[in-house]
Amino acid sequence: LLGDRRKIQKVDRVQIDRTPELHAWANVFTDLSVEVRHAWVFVNNHYAGHSPANVRQLQGMLNLHPDTAFSPTVPTSAHPSSGAAGDEHTADAADPRSDGKPDQRRLL
Repeated sequence: LLGDRRKIQKVDRVQIDRTPELHAWANVFTDLSVEVRHAWVFVNNHYAGHSPANVRQLQGMLNLHPDTAFSPTVPTSAHPSSGAAGDEHTADAADPRSDGKPDQRRLL
């Protein structure tokens, strides 16, 4: 999500209310989640003045938890040297997209 550099001089706080646009993007991501398993969203500070605040707002709209939303998971099988069991997230059995792979829909 990009913004106009001329409209934002300092990036220390939200200066443009982008709530309607973020709701529209949240709807797009929700619709896509039926078919798309992984998505990355990049937010520029010039979008509304403070990208971390925009990310938190979008996370809230998508019901993502900030502590896990930006925690990419890698199955321990990808790291044979780790030897730790149970260090991976498992797919939700109720999720129709579940293919037994780690669930990374919380990425944002």
